Amino acid sequence: MRVLTPIGARPGGHGPSAWRVRWCSDGLIFGLAHGELVQLAGLATFGAILAVISYRTGRLGMNMVAHASFNLVAVLSILSSRGGLIH
Repeated sequence: MRVLTPIGARPGGHGPSAWRVRWCSDGLIFGLAHGELVQLAGLATFGAILAVISYRTGRLGMNMVAHASFNLVAVLSILSSRGGLIH
């Protein structure tokens, strides 16, 4: 069983290297869409991971929860470093 093969996929089609290029491209677009050049590497990696999850499961729900959780952790860390909502 290949780990990165989508559930229900038929043999043939595009090779694994083509999918890796697509995942990396998707991750790069995800990182650039956020407009944070300092955090581009981390965001691109996260985007590529989300692309692999989407490809593997064929669903977006898990990605939406992961992205929302990622954003929540970022917001909470910003709020805790500033001392809360009210300065």
